[in-house]
Amino acid sequence: VLRDFFQTRVAAVRNLLETIEKVLDHDVPILIRGESGSGKDHLARAIHACSNRRSEPFIEIDCATIPADLFESEIFGHEKGAFTGAHDRRTGVFELAHRGTLFLDEIAEMQPATQVKLLRFLETRSFERIGSMKTISVNVRLVVATNRNLEQMVREGTVREDLREPLVNGRGVLDRAVGSQGFTGAGRGTALR
Repeated sequence: VLRDFFQTRVAAVRNLLETIEKVLDHDVPILIRGESGSGKDHLARAIHACSNRRSEPFIEIDCATIPADLFESEIFGHEKGAFTGAHDRRTGVFELAHRGTLFLDEIAEMQPATQVKLLRFLETRSFERIGSMKTISVNVRLVVATNRNLEQMVREGTVREDLREPLVNGRGVLDRAVGSQGFTGAGRGTALR
């Protein structure tokens, strides 16, 4: 139970944990919004650890730290010879996370071209490695996080509305703010501020 991971007296946090528990074993993406340093990554790990995917991989990627020209290869992988420097086949994180959980931190930093491919994945649960025509289907729970205002970014044109929609409120997806409450750890009995 997720509430066993975090102990708090803050009613808003207790309500958040109860809401998350309702979707733990459903295959819907989860969006976690909160300030930098509020523990979004700890919450993502706890979601995985309490879900029916806990015995499968948990793969974490920080979208803000991957250069734009390498991002698609990191996410989807590539075939040998797909581009200059692709000396070997590379398995992407979607494939590595098969049957488990993929946590994409700072999702708002993703380039628009890659957002289109992520949207396609959300719709079909499949993708192609760079340089391949073969479609790969995977079963992945997607947890994403941001400290940015996605609605404002849609208005500015830096995040696609059709990507924001399924992450925020389409298809029964959870959207709750971590805010300044702060998740300080991810072990049993961890206290929340």
